[in-house]
Amino acid sequence: MIKNRALLTMFSFLSMFFLGVSGSVIGAAAKNIGLTPFQIGIILASQNVGFIISVILSGSLSDTAEKTKLLFIGSIILGLSFLVFYRVPSFAVNVGIMFMIGFGIGIYEGTTDPMLLEIHKQNPGIYININHFFVNIGSLTITVYLIFLEMNWRRSMVQSGILVLALGLLFLLSKIENHSVSEISIFKRLGEIKSDIYRIAVIFTLTAIAVGMETGTIGILTSFLMDLRGFNQFNSKIGLIIFVSGIATGRLLTGYITKKVKIHTILQSLFLTGSIFYSLLYFLNTGRFIYPVIYITGLTVSAVLPLLITLTGAIYPDFSGTALGVIKMGIPIGGIIIPLIVSFVSKFLSFKYSLAVFPAVYLFGFLIFITNKTKLAPSKKV
Repeated sequence: MIKNRALLTMFSFLSMFFLGVSGSVIGAAAKNIGLTPFQIGIILASQNVGFIISVILSGSLSDTAEKTKLLFIGSIILGLSFLVFYRVPSFAVNVGIMFMIGFGIGIYEGTTDPMLLEIHKQNPGIYININHFFVNIGSLTITVYLIFLEMNWRRSMVQSGILVLALGLLFLLSKIENHSVSEISIFKRLGEIKSDIYRIAVIFTLTAIAVGMETGTIGILTSFLMDLRGFNQFNSKIGLIIFVSGIATGRLLTGYITKKVKIHTILQSLFLTGSIFYSLLYFLNTGRFIYPVIYITGLTVSAVLPLLITLTGAIYPDFSGTALGVIKMGIPIGGIIIPLIVSFVSKFLSFKYSLAVFPAVYLFGFLIFITNKTKLAPSKKV
């Protein structure tokens, strides 16, 4: 059996890499498959439904079941779904397959962080940050790879499916040494969460904000640069790459900084600084300095989600998986709501005015955090 902590950590990182792959490959391939905008919306909604159900279910199970076995199940579901996606042309069938893809990555999202919290008792923040850094790496890798394959998306799906199944085999042969099992029943765990619903709601809201800011910015940044700053296609894509690079490097840097600085201090700094830099980016014409502003904006977005996950694990150490399962439902919800708000403001006012949503939402997150700072005190020092 594989019990080495370093190997288990690497397996977790690979899981999140393929989570990033699954999130990008479908969007990139949708047009090549021949999906209409309506069908794309339906198929992505199906993925999110599968994710929501799975992340809370796997999060709860991870407190009692062996996490490596849950990740084996998730790998089998995801790998097989990759292999059969659009093998038959039925849209209804593939909506179901996309649900299973969402279910598979939901197990990854719901289980890898609790596993890292268990095997890395000291400074778990750095591992959580790197874990989510690999989501960005997976997303960037599959985008570049599809260009290399000249958008042969089916080949990329087959290759990804085979690799995910191989990862599943590694999880099957793995075991966490001295695996901890929560002595609190599932009903009592849910009861504890219900009795602490206000604090859960605060972290849930901040999680939704963190994901929505990242998703929304990735969705509109190139349009902003082209429509309001006069960039061409190539330069606007460079801006997007710089933003994603800021997120990726920020997760690595913040993981290291958490050894020296308290999570609360970093979080409130990121929310406030983010609000300032989103204002600079969208409402001050910084000319040739716009790329550095984009990069720093990416840095402010980078670590909010991983740090909230680490904080949740510290607040609820006896049932971190269950708590994280509830919190992580904010991931798809935030990724839907904030871009939707931007779309509505853009439709009824203008694209320029819709950009004010970003600094306003980050400022709202800052105010929520500082007004509830004492309620977010963990049971152990982080």
